[in-house]
This record gives sequence, C-alpha cells and structure tokens, in this order.
Amino acid sequence: MSILFHPANLPFTVALGVVVVLAVLQILLGALSGGDAEASSEGLDSDVAPALEWLNVGTVPLSLLAICFTLGFGLTGTVFQGATGFALPPAVAWLPALVGGALAMRYLGRGMAKTILRVDTTAVSAESFVGHTAVLTLGFTERGQPSQAKLRDPHGQTHYVLVEPFLSEDRFETGDEVILVERTGALYRAIPNSAEAMARYDAASPTADSDPSQVNA
Repeated sequence: MSILFHPANLPFTVALGVVVVLAVLQILLGALSGGDAEASSEGLDSDVAPALEWLNVGTVPLSLLAICFTLGFGLTGTVFQGATGFALPPAVAWLPALVGGALAMRYLGRGMAKTILRVDTTAVSAESFVGHTAVLTLGFTERGQPSQAKLRDPHGQTHYVLVEPFLSEDRFETGDEVILVERTGALYRAIPNSAEAMARYDAASPTADSDPSQVNA
C-alpha cells in the first residue's frame, strides 16, 4: 500500500483505478447488449497499417484495448518506481510505463481475443467489408475524426473497424447504421444507410468500384 500511495507513484495508481472502472463498464455494456459487445475476430489482410495491426486495433474492441493499455501502463510504472526506490520523477517513469502499455495492448489484447472473446481464426479480407453495413459504437465521427463501428462478416463474426463519413457534410452518432463504401488502409469511409445517401454518393463518386446498393446485412 505504501508503494501504491507514494506521491511519485500517483499517476500509475490512478491508472490502475481507471482499469477497474473501465472493466466494470465493459462488463455492464456486455450484459446490456447480450454479450455482443464482447465479440470480435481476427484475420484482417496485410494492408492494415502495421503499427495499428501490431496493437490489435481493428481486431479487438477499442474499449478492451484501453483496459489493456491502462493496466500495462499502471503496473509497469508501479513496478519500475518500486524497483528504483522512487528515485525518478513520474515524468521519467512514464517512458517505460508507455512501453509496458503498448506491450499489454499487443499481447494481453491478443490473449483476450483468443480466450475471453473466443475469436475464430477464419481469415477475412478487409477489402471484403466494403459494401457491408456497420453500426457506429463509439462517440461520433465526422470527416477527419474517425471512430469505431462494428459489422458482421458472412461467417457471423463481428469485426471492429475505424470509419469516417465519405461525404464531408455527414456526421454519424453512436447507433447510426452506415454502409462502408471505401477503404484506405485501416480506415473506412461510409455513407448513411438510406436511399437518399446512396443517391448523393452516386452523384459524388459515379466511378466508385463498389456498389453500396448491394449491401450485405
């Protein structure tokens, strides 16, 4: 307890407290959604940005990745400060703590995907998601500010992807259903799932490779 509440360890103690809060929220959200919030899958193709893929972004829900990072950050900082006798200021101890957080996202996130989330390993091309519907699950998104959405592939697996509006005038809120019409690396651009939005998309991009009217539920 003296280590946890030492002034030099305060940022890392707070981080561990945040882990508890995030974990409780995740459990509650999973219970309210019937467990669907805890589904995910892996097998995205190699075009996903390497750094994001290494951190499991797109294959594990961002809420769980936040828990992994915060836990790794808090534990690494606490152990590092205790081992050095609190000789370093928190600003310096943050550096190994950030590395610990990233490693936790990588390995703990991967472990959660294979155990807690019961991820199947059916390979699915990220390009095949274009034309599918997705539901925004985190905050809001507008052009230049992507957010998280989820979709189901033909195997019934749930994927979490980063999306932003295709048209600059659009803005999506949590719960909005959209159609993925374009992919650039790990980012998808989308339009609202409506006939009016499809007409605007056709007018703005008449040579688009994908036909959003051919939607896979």
